[in-house]
Amino acid sequence: MARGRIVSAPTLSPAVPILRIFDVQKALDFYVGFLGFHVDWEHRFAPDAPLYMQVSRGDTKLQLSEHHGDAVPGGSVLIDNFDEDGDRCMTAIRPVPQPHPLLGEAPARVARRITTKA
Repeated sequence: MARGRIVSAPTLSPAVPILRIFDVQKALDFYVGFLGFHVDWEHRFAPDAPLYMQVSRGDTKLQLSEHHGDAVPGGSVLIDNFDEDGDRCMTAIRPVPQPHPLLGEAPARVARRITTKA
């Protein structure tokens, strides 16, 4: 870097988390039906291949993948937003729990909303 020269940092676009899904219908029920996202696009390499899709709500985008090796099951995403009263909210989104074939059903807790006054 030259002395006295101001170098600006590159502009970064918002991060788009990739969340692993195991059941497309359960994922749609949760992200679209419950959280109010809409499907932007879907992709499969072949009709019977795993699904990779993007859902969004406002400026928030999530990519959901059935591909083995994409993302870590059980990861979480924190989305900072404001509710209709202007109060700051933090919505923690975790993928819909999947039953383990040997252990039975997983706990049903899938999201938590924490609201604090601005």
